[in-house]
Amino acid sequence: MKMPKMSDLSERWAEAAEGWGERAEQGREMFVDRADASREMLAERAEMIREQFAEHYDQGVATQFAGWTLVSSGLALGATMFLRGRRSFGAYILPLILGVTGLAVMSGRSAWERRAISISDAEARVRDQLAGLDPVARFQVLRDVAGETVPFVKHIELRRN
Repeated sequence: MKMPKMSDLSERWAEAAEGWGERAEQGREMFVDRADASREMLAERAEMIREQFAEHYDQGVATQFAGWTLVSSGLALGATMFLRGRRSFGAYILPLILGVTGLAVMSGRSAWERRAISISDAEARVRDQLAGLDPVARFQVLRDVAGETVPFVKHIELRRN
């Protein structure tokens, strides 16, 4: 078999390489188009997931879950320390802190909720009673309440012309 001349090989390589630039550019454009389409699709999907999460997320459930997780972690760690034979007080500090923190998280949430409910109920009652008064009486009541609450408001007087 006869070997082709070197000049023949270089000509063949040159002919074959002529379309590579165009093909490479087409491939790059196709890749960029697909990447842009994927990015847009992921952005739409992420927005839909955010909306669904916000729709179904309940702060109370998350707080209760976090509280129970801390309490159970404290209990599990305390049981592990007990079974390993650690009887010193120092070994039980972390389980105790975890349990107390979990209980505080669970009870704190309900205490804040009760406080918010009582504040909103009191506000509604006061607004209903103030709505029944004439404007001058309403001003006098609000001035007296503000004077008891904020000391510098006592000095505000009604201007009489």
